[in-house]
Amino acid sequence: MSQSINSAHINSDDRFLTLTSLCTIVGVRDSITSLLAGASFYLLDTQNAGAREVHRVIRDGQISILFAFPALLRSVVESSQSRAGDFLRW
Repeated sequence: MSQSINSAHINSDDRFLTLTSLCTIVGVRDSITSLLAGASFYLLDTQNAGAREVHRVIRDGQISILFAFPALLRSVVESSQSRAGDFLRW
């Protein structure tokens, strides 16, 4: 976890969004990593939220860190409607 914190320079100014369940290793890793670094941690139920909701949460929450699979990340960054990619730094 310290490798993720150090390589991404996660700190208390960051807002971290995970799109995975806390019932998975990835979800646990994401939550503990962000909390250990002092970052704000956001959860989103992707089964009930669509791409527009993901964009809204990133934009309104000014999310700076999102670990996501490549297709979703590409859609977030390339979306001209949401401008969600403006806030993401990692």
